[in-house]
Amino acid sequence: LVVVADHSDRITVWNYTTGAQLRRFCNGNVRGSRISKMMFANLHDSPLLVVASTDGVTRVWKEYDSEPPGEATLVTTWRVIPILPATERPSLALEWQQSHGQIIAAGVRTSMYVWDVATELCVKEVKVDAAVTCLASEGSSKALIVAGCVDDKIRLYDVRCPTPQHLVGIFEDFGDTSKSWMCHVAAQQYGNGALISASDNGTVRHWDWVGRQVITSFAAHSPHLMACAVHDYAPIMVTGSSNQTIKVFNQSGSRISLLKHHYGFLGRRIAPVSCLAFHPFNLTFAAGFMDSIVSVYGAEASRSTVQV
Repeated sequence: LVVVADHSDRITVWNYTTGAQLRRFCNGNVRGSRISKMMFANLHDSPLLVVASTDGVTRVWKEYDSEPPGEATLVTTWRVIPILPATERPSLALEWQQSHGQIIAAGVRTSMYVWDVATELCVKEVKVDAAVTCLASEGSSKALIVAGCVDDKIRLYDVRCPTPQHLVGIFEDFGDTSKSWMCHVAAQQYGNGALISASDNGTVRHWDWVGRQVITSFAAHSPHLMACAVHDYAPIMVTGSSNQTIKVFNQSGSRISLLKHHYGFLGRRIAPVSCLAFHPFNLTFAAGFMDSIVSVYGAEASRSTVQV
Protein backbone atom coordinates (compact mmCIF):
# COMPACT_ATOMS: atom_id res chain seq x y z
CA LEU A 1 0.00 0.00 0.00
CA VAL A 2 0.90 3.65 -0.51
CA VAL A 3 -0.84 6.30 1.62
CA VAL A 4 -0.65 9.90 0.39
CA ALA A 5 -1.99 13.23 1.63
CA ASP A 6 -2.73 16.43 -0.29
CA HIS A 7 -2.05 20.05 0.71
CA SER A 8 -4.98 20.17 3.14
CA ASP A 9 -6.65 17.17 4.81
CA ARG A 10 -7.50 14.54 2.18
CA ILE A 11 -5.87 11.11 2.49
CA THR A 12 -5.80 8.55 -0.33
CA VAL A 13 -4.81 4.89 -0.08
CA TRP A 14 -3.46 3.11 -3.18
CA ASN A 15 -2.49 -0.43 -4.07
CA TYR A 16 0.69 0.40 -5.97
CA THR A 17 1.03 -3.03 -7.59
CA THR A 18 -2.30 -2.66 -9.40
CA GLY A 19 -2.61 1.14 -9.42
CA ALA A 20 -6.07 0.83 -7.81
CA GLN A 21 -7.39 3.43 -5.39
CA LEU A 22 -8.69 1.67 -2.27
CA ARG A 23 -9.91 4.55 -0.12
CA ARG A 24 -10.11 8.33 0.05
CA PHE A 25 -11.20 10.16 3.19
CA CYS A 26 -10.76 13.47 5.00
CA ASN A 27 -8.60 13.75 8.09
CA GLY A 28 -10.69 16.61 9.51
CA ASN A 29 -7.98 19.07 10.53
CA VAL A 30 -8.98 22.72 10.75
CA ARG A 31 -8.96 25.06 7.76
CA GLY A 32 -5.59 26.65 7.17
CA SER A 33 -3.67 23.66 8.55
CA ARG A 34 -2.20 20.72 6.64
CA ILE A 35 -1.08 17.17 7.25
CA SER A 36 2.62 17.15 8.14
CA LYS A 37 3.30 13.52 9.10
CA MET A 38 1.77 10.06 8.57
CA MET A 39 3.02 6.83 10.15
CA PHE A 40 1.92 3.21 10.34
CA ALA A 41 1.50 1.61 13.76
CA ASN A 42 0.79 -1.97 14.92
CA LEU A 43 1.61 -3.45 11.51
CA HIS A 44 2.08 -6.86 13.16
CA ASP A 45 -1.48 -6.96 14.56
CA SER A 46 -4.25 -4.44 13.83
CA PRO A 47 -2.72 -1.82 11.52
CA LEU A 48 -3.32 1.81 12.42
CA LEU A 49 -2.56 5.03 10.56
CA VAL A 50 -1.26 7.88 12.73
CA VAL A 51 -1.79 11.31 11.15
CA ALA A 52 -0.37 14.58 12.51
CA SER A 53 -1.36 18.02 11.26
CA THR A 54 0.05 21.49 11.80
CA ASP A 55 -2.87 22.48 14.05
CA GLY A 56 -1.17 20.38 16.76
CA VAL A 57 -3.69 17.52 16.64
CA THR A 58 -2.94 13.84 16.01
CA ARG A 59 -5.56 11.41 14.73
CA VAL A 60 -5.40 7.61 14.68
CA TRP A 61 -7.34 5.70 11.99
CA LYS A 62 -8.15 2.04 11.50
CA GLU A 63 -9.63 0.17 8.52
CA TYR A 64 -8.04 2.86 6.35
CA ASP A 65 -7.28 0.30 3.64
CA SER A 66 -10.77 -1.20 3.39
CA GLU A 67 -12.53 -0.97 0.05
CA PRO A 68 -16.04 0.54 -0.25
CA PRO A 69 -18.60 0.20 1.23
CA GLY A 70 -16.32 -0.02 4.25
CA GLU A 71 -15.21 3.22 5.87
CA ALA A 72 -12.07 4.41 7.57
CA THR A 73 -12.76 4.62 11.31
CA LEU A 74 -11.34 7.29 13.60
CA VAL A 75 -10.02 5.50 16.69
CA THR A 76 -8.93 8.53 18.71
CA THR A 77 -7.77 12.11 18.37
CA TRP A 78 -6.14 14.56 20.75
CA ARG A 79 -3.96 17.65 20.82
CA VAL A 80 -0.32 16.62 21.25
CA ILE A 81 1.18 20.12 21.48
CA PRO A 82 -0.35 23.43 22.65
CA ILE A 83 -2.34 25.53 20.22
CA LEU A 84 -0.02 27.30 17.81
CA PRO A 85 -0.57 30.87 16.61
CA ALA A 86 -1.29 31.19 12.90
CA THR A 87 2.17 32.70 12.41
CA GLU A 88 3.85 29.69 14.05
CA ARG A 89 2.72 26.65 12.08
CA PRO A 90 5.68 24.75 10.69
CA SER A 91 5.55 20.97 10.40
CA LEU A 92 4.59 19.12 13.55
CA ALA A 93 7.43 16.67 14.26
CA LEU A 94 6.20 13.25 15.38
CA GLU A 95 7.80 9.92 16.30
CA TRP A 96 5.99 6.64 17.03
CA GLN A 97 7.57 4.16 19.47
CA GLN A 98 6.03 0.77 18.81
CA SER A 99 7.63 -1.04 21.74
CA HIS A 100 6.35 1.50 24.29
CA GLY A 101 3.08 2.46 22.61
CA GLN A 102 4.09 6.10 22.81
CA ILE A 103 4.09 9.13 20.54
CA ILE A 104 6.68 11.90 20.83
CA ALA A 105 5.58 15.30 19.51
CA ALA A 106 7.45 18.57 19.07
CA GLY A 107 7.21 21.83 17.14
CA VAL A 108 8.16 25.45 17.52
CA ARG A 109 7.55 25.46 21.25
CA THR A 110 10.25 24.90 23.88
CA SER A 111 9.06 21.43 24.88
CA MET A 112 8.67 17.92 23.52
CA TYR A 113 5.79 15.83 24.77
CA VAL A 114 5.80 12.06 25.29
CA TRP A 115 2.27 10.61 25.07
CA ASP A 116 0.93 7.22 26.06
CA VAL A 117 -1.45 6.37 23.22
CA ALA A 118 -3.58 3.88 25.18
CA THR A 119 -4.47 6.40 27.89
CA GLU A 120 -3.93 9.63 25.86
CA LEU A 121 -1.92 10.99 28.79
CA CYS A 122 1.27 13.02 28.59
CA VAL A 123 3.78 10.96 30.57
CA LYS A 124 6.77 13.27 30.08
CA GLU A 125 7.48 16.86 29.07
CA VAL A 126 11.03 17.42 27.84
CA LYS A 127 12.40 20.95 27.66
CA VAL A 128 14.33 21.72 24.46
CA ASP A 129 16.82 24.45 23.56
CA ALA A 130 15.68 25.09 19.98
CA ALA A 131 12.68 24.53 17.75
CA VAL A 132 12.52 20.87 16.66
CA THR A 133 12.01 20.12 12.96
CA CYS A 134 12.36 16.31 12.92
CA LEU A 135 12.49 13.40 15.36
CA ALA A 136 13.82 9.85 15.65
CA SER A 137 14.42 7.27 18.38
CA GLU A 138 17.57 5.32 19.19
CA GLY A 139 16.99 1.74 18.11
CA SER A 140 17.64 -0.44 21.17
CA SER A 141 16.25 1.15 24.33
CA LYS A 142 13.94 3.77 22.74
CA ALA A 143 14.77 5.95 25.75
CA LEU A 144 16.97 8.25 23.68
CA ILE A 145 15.16 10.83 21.54
CA VAL A 146 17.06 12.22 18.57
CA ALA A 147 15.87 15.74 17.73
CA GLY A 148 16.93 17.59 14.58
CA CYS A 149 16.65 21.32 15.17
CA VAL A 150 16.24 24.56 13.30
CA ASP A 151 19.88 25.51 14.03
CA ASP A 152 21.13 22.44 12.08
CA LYS A 153 22.21 20.60 15.24
CA ILE A 154 21.12 17.23 16.59
CA ARG A 155 20.20 17.13 20.26
CA LEU A 156 20.05 13.84 22.14
CA TYR A 157 17.58 13.58 25.02
CA ASP A 158 17.24 10.75 27.55
CA VAL A 159 13.70 10.55 28.92
CA ARG A 160 14.91 8.43 31.84
CA CYS A 161 16.81 11.37 33.35
CA PRO A 162 15.07 13.59 35.91
CA THR A 163 13.77 16.96 34.80
CA PRO A 164 15.41 19.22 33.63
CA GLN A 165 18.49 17.08 32.86
CA HIS A 166 17.16 15.34 29.75
CA LEU A 167 19.75 16.77 27.33
CA VAL A 168 22.68 14.33 27.19
CA GLY A 169 24.48 15.30 23.99
CA ILE A 170 24.70 17.65 21.01
CA PHE A 171 25.87 16.67 17.52
CA GLU A 172 27.28 19.62 15.58
CA ASP A 173 29.30 19.91 12.39
CA PHE A 174 31.75 22.69 13.25
CA GLY A 175 33.15 22.69 9.73
CA ASP A 176 29.85 23.83 8.22
CA THR A 177 29.20 27.56 8.62
CA SER A 178 26.13 27.77 6.39
CA LYS A 179 22.89 28.87 7.98
CA SER A 180 20.60 25.93 7.33
CA TRP A 181 18.11 23.83 9.25
CA MET A 182 17.74 20.10 9.64
CA CYS A 183 14.92 18.64 7.56
CA HIS A 184 15.41 14.93 8.35
CA VAL A 185 17.10 12.76 10.97
CA ALA A 186 17.05 8.96 11.12
CA ALA A 187 18.41 6.46 13.64
CA GLN A 188 18.54 3.14 11.79
CA GLN A 189 16.53 0.65 13.83
CA TYR A 190 18.40 -2.42 12.61
CA GLY A 191 21.43 -2.97 10.37
CA ASN A 192 24.41 -1.06 11.75
CA GLY A 193 22.29 1.44 13.71
CA ALA A 194 23.56 4.42 11.73
CA LEU A 195 22.59 7.98 12.63
CA ILE A 196 21.91 9.98 9.46
CA SER A 197 20.87 13.62 9.10
CA ALA A 198 19.95 15.78 6.11
CA SER A 199 19.90 19.58 6.00
CA ASP A 200 17.92 21.82 3.69
CA ASN A 201 21.13 23.10 2.03
CA GLY A 202 21.64 19.61 0.59
CA THR A 203 24.22 18.30 3.07
CA VAL A 204 23.84 14.71 4.31
CA ARG A 205 25.86 13.52 7.31
CA HIS A 206 26.62 10.11 8.83
CA TRP A 207 27.37 10.56 12.54
CA ASP A 208 29.40 8.66 15.13
CA TRP A 209 27.13 7.90 18.08
CA VAL A 210 29.97 7.78 20.65
CA GLY A 211 32.27 10.58 19.51
CA ARG A 212 29.42 12.77 18.24
CA GLN A 213 31.56 13.54 15.21
CA VAL A 214 30.79 13.43 11.50
CA ILE A 215 31.92 10.16 9.88
CA THR A 216 30.88 11.11 6.36
CA SER A 217 29.52 14.38 4.99
CA PHE A 218 28.58 15.02 1.38
CA ALA A 219 26.51 17.41 -0.70
CA ALA A 220 23.58 15.41 -2.03
CA HIS A 221 21.79 18.29 -3.77
CA SER A 222 22.09 21.93 -4.62
CA PRO A 223 20.42 24.23 -3.85
CA HIS A 224 17.64 22.69 -1.73
CA LEU A 225 17.07 19.21 -0.35
CA MET A 226 13.32 18.64 0.09
CA ALA A 227 13.10 15.07 1.42
CA CYS A 228 15.22 12.18 2.67
CA ALA A 229 14.58 8.59 3.76
CA VAL A 230 16.85 5.95 5.30
CA HIS A 231 16.22 2.20 5.07
CA ASP A 232 15.98 0.46 8.45
CA TYR A 233 17.85 -2.67 7.35
CA ALA A 234 19.96 -1.87 4.30
CA PRO A 235 22.81 0.72 4.35
CA ILE A 236 21.15 2.95 1.76
CA MET A 237 19.32 6.28 1.73
CA VAL A 238 17.37 8.26 -0.84
CA THR A 239 17.19 12.04 -1.22
CA GLY A 240 15.04 14.35 -3.32
CA SER A 241 15.36 18.01 -4.22
CA SER A 242 13.56 20.99 -5.66
CA ASN A 243 15.58 20.73 -8.88
CA GLN A 244 13.65 17.61 -9.95
CA THR A 245 16.14 14.89 -9.05
CA ILE A 246 16.17 11.82 -6.81
CA LYS A 247 19.45 10.24 -5.73
CA VAL A 248 20.18 6.95 -3.96
CA PHE A 249 23.33 6.76 -1.82
CA ASN A 250 25.08 4.28 0.42
CA GLN A 251 26.18 5.39 3.88
CA SER A 252 29.66 6.21 2.61
CA GLY A 253 28.22 8.88 0.34
CA SER A 254 28.70 7.00 -2.94
CA ARG A 255 25.85 7.58 -5.35
CA ILE A 256 24.09 4.38 -6.45
CA SER A 257 21.38 5.79 -8.68
CA LEU A 258 20.10 9.05 -10.18
CA LEU A 259 16.49 9.57 -11.25
CA LYS A 260 15.32 12.52 -13.33
CA HIS A 261 12.50 11.10 -15.45
CA HIS A 262 9.48 8.92 -14.95
CA TYR A 263 9.76 5.33 -16.11
CA GLY A 264 8.95 4.46 -19.71
CA PHE A 265 9.90 5.45 -23.23
CA LEU A 266 10.17 9.25 -23.43
CA GLY A 267 9.17 9.48 -19.77
CA ARG A 268 8.59 13.07 -18.75
CA ARG A 269 10.76 14.91 -16.26
CA ILE A 270 9.80 14.44 -12.64
CA ALA A 271 8.49 17.43 -10.69
CA PRO A 272 10.12 18.80 -7.51
CA VAL A 273 10.12 16.12 -4.83
CA SER A 274 7.89 16.64 -1.79
CA CYS A 275 8.29 13.39 0.20
CA LEU A 276 10.09 10.03 0.25
CA ALA A 277 9.50 6.79 2.17
CA PHE A 278 11.03 3.31 2.16
CA HIS A 279 9.16 0.03 2.39
CA PRO A 280 9.75 -1.38 5.93
CA PHE A 281 11.61 -4.43 4.59
CA ASN A 282 11.93 -4.46 0.79
CA LEU A 283 14.37 -2.38 -1.22
CA THR A 284 11.49 -0.27 -2.50
CA PHE A 285 10.71 3.39 -1.96
CA ALA A 286 7.87 5.75 -2.85
CA ALA A 287 8.34 9.33 -4.00
CA GLY A 288 5.71 12.06 -3.98
CA PHE A 289 5.99 15.03 -6.33
CA MET A 290 4.59 18.55 -6.44
CA ASP A 291 2.47 17.71 -9.51
CA SER A 292 0.39 15.17 -7.50
CA ILE A 293 2.13 12.10 -8.93
CA VAL A 294 3.43 9.30 -6.72
CA SER A 295 6.02 6.85 -8.08
CA VAL A 296 7.26 3.61 -6.53
CA TYR A 297 10.81 2.50 -7.34
CA GLY A 298 12.42 -0.85 -6.56
CA ALA A 299 15.65 -2.76 -6.96
CA GLU A 300 14.20 -4.51 -10.01
CA ALA A 301 13.43 -2.83 -13.31
CA SER A 302 9.70 -2.61 -12.61
CA ARG A 303 8.22 0.64 -11.25
CA SER A 304 4.72 1.89 -10.60
CA THR A 305 3.30 5.37 -11.08
CA VAL A 306 -0.13 6.63 -10.05
CA GLN A 307 -1.80 10.01 -10.51
CA VAL A 308 -3.29 11.12 -7.21
